[in-house]
Amino acid sequence: MGKVSNAVLAPGDTVLFNRGNTWTGTLSLKQSGTSAARIVIGSYGTGALPIIEGGQSCVYVFASYVTLTELQVQNCVWGGIDIHGSNNRVEKNVIVNNAAGVVINAGANRNVILNNQLRDNNRMSTLTESPTNDDSGAFGVVVAGDDNDVGYNTISGSYAMSYDYGQDGAALEVYGGQRNFFHHNVTSQNDTFAEMGDPRAADNIFAYNTVISTLPKSFFFVTRGPADTFGPVLRTSLYNNSVYLPGAESQGVVCYAGCSTDILTMRNNIIRAVGKTGYADGPFVQSNNLFSGGAFQGNLAALSEPIVTILDPGYVNAGAGDLHLTPLSPAVDKGIDLSYKEDLDRLPVPVDGNSDGVAVPDIGAFEFRP
Repeated sequence: MGKVSNAVLAPGDTVLFNRGNTWTGTLSLKQSGTSAARIVIGSYGTGALPIIEGGQSCVYVFASYVTLTELQVQNCVWGGIDIHGSNNRVEKNVIVNNAAGVVINAGANRNVILNNQLRDNNRMSTLTESPTNDDSGAFGVVVAGDDNDVGYNTISGSYAMSYDYGQDGAALEVYGGQRNFFHHNVTSQNDTFAEMGDPRAADNIFAYNTVISTLPKSFFFVTRGPADTFGPVLRTSLYNNSVYLPGAESQGVVCYAGCSTDILTMRNNIIRAVGKTGYADGPFVQSNNLFSGGAFQGNLAALSEPIVTILDPGYVNAGAGDLHLTPLSPAVDKGIDLSYKEDLDRLPVPVDGNSDGVAVPDIGAFEFRP
């Protein structure tokens, strides 16, 4: 890897690692491609993906217009792939057993993280008995940059022991990033699907993701208002997500320290959480959501559409991981049109699911098709 890190790469160059082999240390990419001639780092041959492992961060991308594809990056102290440049693509990789699978740093903008498997990124980067509230780690993707696209990934096993919180981790950790789009991801067995922090963070969208965790305590989404040290995080939108959290202490949406209509908007989501469907200490923007399980707690008197918790969202087989809708689901044809054109199966939206002659989007990540 030293030869690649020290090589002078030019736009249009391709570097391929032989499948079935392992490289230990750090790959550092410093030369940039262009929009018309990207630098590509990938693999060749047959067999298992080439492995890069054992660095502080195993792959540093200081450049722009670089594509990383078909690599396995694992056992890194901090990040599997640590991005500092812009307009890069990370696609079709396996990223395993790091403190953070992919890190998009502040100033790293317009990167695309697509079709990757991020599994068991379950190391803590900070784990101390004292002081309190400093534990951190077990992240699938960390985003501090702007206008990045994180889609069609599978993210699982982002959780680890914490002295401060008992358990910590997140599939998606947004800290200071703006206008990022997180969509069509399949996530499971993470401590939290997404957590927001830092007052700079704003205008992030989460759409058409599925969230399943059978951990006794897990969360769908956590954000905060101005009364928290790491807030306020402004104008986050949750659209058409499907959630199943059967753990006794599970919670759906948590919006605290001054939740308000400036902090959170939710439309077309199915939230099934046994412990609490959510908590908010102030009203937020919400419509066409389906809450199922425990109560939604908090100061919600000013909500224009009251939250109603129902018994069954009509998933096909949530226990087996299938969050498609049954024909009699109360979510069929009950959403509003948010201009999305495909569901998590990459099939068209909307469809006339109840055969009344009108095509209306469903609530949740999957459109029911008669």
